[in-house]
Amino acid sequence: MTDGISDPKFETDANLNDLSKWDSLWDELEKEGIFQSSTPDKALLKWLDFWSQGNHDDRTITILHGFQFGMGD
Repeated sequence: MTDGISDPKFETDANLNDLSKWDSLWDELEKEGIFQSSTPDKALLKWLDFWSQGNHDDRTITILHGFQFGMGD
């Protein structure tokens, strides 16, 4: 993710190492219904438009959800 997301959601670079901050982000995305949506791309775009005073930077995020690597797949 870019700093347009990490700054308001994690506040400091040190918090990027805090598992509870990652859990909070994941919980927020789940509560927004992004992973259950029939159009997750649109749900994620809507979520990316959140307001955070002082954080008006661009927002880019990549999410791998429910993907498993396997031999022979």
